Amino acid sequence: TYLIGCGCPYGAGIGIMDGMRVSADTGPTWYPAFPLPWWDEGTLPSLRSMIRNTITRACIGHRWWHNDPDCLLLGESTSLTEEEVVSAASIVAMTSGMTLVSDDLNQLQAGRLRVLTKIYPSTGATAVPLNLLSTNESGMPTLLRLWCTDRFAVQENDETS
Repeated sequence: TYLIGCGCPYGAGIGIMDGMRVSADTGPTWYPAFPLPWWDEGTLPSLRSMIRNTITRACIGHRWWHNDPDCLLLGESTSLTEEEVVSAASIVAMTSGMTLVSDDLNQLQAGRLRVLTKIYPSTGATAVPLNLLSTNESGMPTLLRLWCTDRFAVQENDETS
């Protein structure tokens, strides 16, 4: 059994949930498509909200549960640009959350399927937002550091005289 909490209060899910939705619902547009109060844009269904919330909650992934950033929308039925689709896939990959796809893979165009093959399977490494508390006017962190290994190699310059 694998329990995913969607809308569950975080504190109540610690130690019980295997996965937890950590973002707003994704949507087929970058900004919320329907008019609601401007101050609630961060929780309304949109790709921007999903990305922002996934980044800001990346630090709890693999500590309390597996983060569920909501599904990737790779199909052509959305108004998302190629850059927006790649951004969402990159954030899912860099935060090492669950990779859920809402589209029929047999119906995806080759370019969109290629996006998925570049991020799956997950590396298990989670990026850390570096400017989480000092975001710009967009309200979204823009700098992420991703450690993919705990070892590093020193490259020697092979200069010939």
